[in-house]
Amino acid sequence: MEKAMANVGAALTSKIEPLYKKIMDKIKAMKANLKTDSEILTEGFKIAYAGFTKTLVQSVINTCMMKSTQAEYQCALPPLNVYMRTSLYNMTYNAALG
Repeated sequence: MEKAMANVGAALTSKIEPLYKKIMDKIKAMKANLKTDSEILTEGFKIAYAGFTKTLVQSVINTCMMKSTQAEYQCALPPLNVYMRTSLYNMTYNAALG
């Protein structure tokens, strides 16, 4: 389980890093321009909502598949089923994806 969840974490980090950087750059610019916390929070959520697409989530899943053995991937599925609507994505193991 530990290896499977480490693969999920690594895939998430690598795929979401550009979106995170975009959000943080916007926050820093807004703070420099003395925007309110509410304005900053609203803008951060707008960027995250627009950037966290089905394609991005599927690419995280595909990276998990590519970096995991089938047994590791199968071990990660129960927790993923709790935290996300996996029925919206191709969750069938395929090591060639990613």
